[in-house]
Amino acid sequence: MPGLKLTGLTANSAHGYLAALGVIEALRSTGLDAEMSWSADFYPHAVLRGVDNSDALISALLDDRDQRRRGAVLNHPAGQPFDTLGCSPDELSTWAEKIGRLPHNDTDADQWAALVIEGGYTAQNKANPTHFDFSAAQVKFLKVVRQISDNLDEALLDEALFGPWRYQSRLSTLRFEREGERLAALRGVPPTEQPRQGVPGADWLAFRGLTFYPLTLTPGKGRARVVTAACDADWTRSAFRWVAWTDPLDHATIRALVTAPNLVGERPDRRITDARQLRALGIQSVWQSAIVRSAQGYGSFGPAKQLIAVGE
Repeated sequence: MPGLKLTGLTANSAHGYLAALGVIEALRSTGLDAEMSWSADFYPHAVLRGVDNSDALISALLDDRDQRRRGAVLNHPAGQPFDTLGCSPDELSTWAEKIGRLPHNDTDADQWAALVIEGGYTAQNKANPTHFDFSAAQVKFLKVVRQISDNLDEALLDEALFGPWRYQSRLSTLRFEREGERLAALRGVPPTEQPRQGVPGADWLAFRGLTFYPLTLTPGKGRARVVTAACDADWTRSAFRWVAWTDPLDHATIRALVTAPNLVGERPDRRITDARQLRALGIQSVWQSAIVRSAQGYGSFGPAKQLIAVGE
């Protein structure tokens, strides 16, 4: 069974990779048992099994979007939802109580656990969010996600899933684009005067893909440090690693694979690098992007680097 090739979602960018994971998460939330693998192309693209055609896939993704817009992550507090993940400890505890009342398999519970964690606070006593939150100042993570969800349609999802990515939308972005940070010192025009143009469908799916990367805490100087799965612990200078695999895998297996410390952990000396061992695990390649934040607090992915190509 050849599967549905998602030619817009390639493993040579963190953005495309997270978006591919978001497809699997969204389908699970709508009750579809899909599987995913990666093609053997020079730049592997996602291959989906369990959905017959693009129309059925896009319909399911929009159904998931509709549910998330009413859910406990994007609609809290009800009537005046948070724009930013940087809420106070009391606000975070109240939010956690609401999440705790959800069914154990509710995708919003996984989404929340990948965004914030009780006990993880900044020096300003605000919630310290996921390493994938690249927002700062006037760019507010949850506000951007809601704006994208409000404008998401079949055409935007088709662009994300099947390409080419045109980067023509003027909607705010989550700053996951592969172009990286637009440093003002290297530009003739300030970045604020040339708004970043993105791919909203890919941003939405990547947001959903964050559910695979829950947060944990580790001891730090004076306060606990927030750790995002598959990322280096440092906040300012970090990195994100991911793997492409060969055989179709279901949601639960993918969830275990993409955060496995022996594949994507922070310590190189504890990661498997032997091609034979990786091939036995069904891994075809391992990738990494730097995560860099500017002095203003904005973050971005650096260009993707292939750490290991397993080969035949």
